[in-house]
Amino acid sequence: MHKKRFSYLCVENYKTKVVNKLFVTLMVAVAVLSSCKSPKMITYAKGAGEPVSYTENLQKEFPEELVKVGDYLMITVSTSSPESSLPFNPPIVPDPSQMGGASKSIYSQASLQSYLVDAKGEITFPVVGKLKVAGLSKLQIQQLVKSQIFPKYLTEDPMVVVRFIDYTISVLGEVNRPGTMSVPSERITIYDALAAAGDLTIYGQRNNVLLVRLDEKGERKTYRLDLTNKDLISSSFYFLKKNDVLYVQPNKVKARGASIGSAETLTLSIVGILISFTSLIATLTR
Repeated sequence: MHKKRFSYLCVENYKTKVVNKLFVTLMVAVAVLSSCKSPKMITYAKGAGEPVSYTENLQKEFPEELVKVGDYLMITVSTSSPESSLPFNPPIVPDPSQMGGASKSIYSQASLQSYLVDAKGEITFPVVGKLKVAGLSKLQIQQLVKSQIFPKYLTEDPMVVVRFIDYTISVLGEVNRPGTMSVPSERITIYDALAAAGDLTIYGQRNNVLLVRLDEKGERKTYRLDLTNKDLISSSFYFLKKNDVLYVQPNKVKARGASIGSAETLTLSIVGILISFTSLIATLTR
């Protein structure tokens, strides 16, 4: 009787040791395989920007865009006599393939009439020389150019037109068509930009959109916008500015799904096999 009981206890002890060893092996395998690859970081600029208060940033009218360092401007001067305004416009360059003829074709008049705002906030305008334009609006630059050439160089009051050449907006993240878009009208709302990008996907966080914007000093500022808040329409963030970047952050479902790579899939498969094997051994040793 005692020998049977002793044998039974020995068998049970052996079973316990086997199960314990399998459990320890399982935990070690999970720890090792889980450390093979860390989750992917798919969110850009994580932690950047603070939620904005729309009531503290009200703006009823379309904001006047001010020129900043690095901007490209197109400035044209027109009068009733093209010959008199010609010195204030870039020259017309003939096509090299037709240099021997009388062709008046040009490469690209827009590119020839562009002026880069340098690090000092200045442009070099024909005849006049250096002009400080950073911090001015297009209307102010028109008035500045006109005051420099009329009536000193022109007897007729000229028409001066100033445009931005590089007026672009970028939309990234969880939208259907991410990318950079040109805005010829130099006027675009946040909803217009999202519509041009194909709207948000189902995985985009509509209450946590990151806006990266250059202020008047050329410094980058970041803001967190809630597209579902009706007060956005009356705020200063409704109209986008030149070179604004919108980033639609993915929600937790998309981020969690994207973080499961091949290593994690292999880990889950092996863990499943080990769990099944452990359950089988435990059943057989009962």
